[in-house]
Amino acid sequence: MVLDDAEQEKIVVRVHPKIIDLIPRYLENQRQCARTIQDALLHQDYYQVERLAHDMKGSGGGYGFPFITMIGDSLEKAARVADTETIRGKVDELLDYLNRLEIVS
Repeated sequence: MVLDDAEQEKIVVRVHPKIIDLIPRYLENQRQCARTIQDALLHQDYYQVERLAHDMKGSGGGYGFPFITMIGDSLEKAARVADTETIRGKVDELLDYLNRLEIVS
């Protein structure tokens, strides 16, 4: 059963008030990164996937999103072995996470 956005449980993340203004742009960048990874997969460009995943892994924790760091790590490892199915699954997890986020300070 697939839940629509209204039925899915929100994921509440508290971020430091000093960086709250940076969060919308950061999250949009992560959405764009997910789309770019999907495009790279179409061309079997695993180097591009690995590079983007590495950046994701490095940035998530600094903005208060350890889940993004974990997804980035998984994507980076999957790209190194050209594991297309894992990459697709992790991108789907990332997009689901981003769609369910509720940010509070």
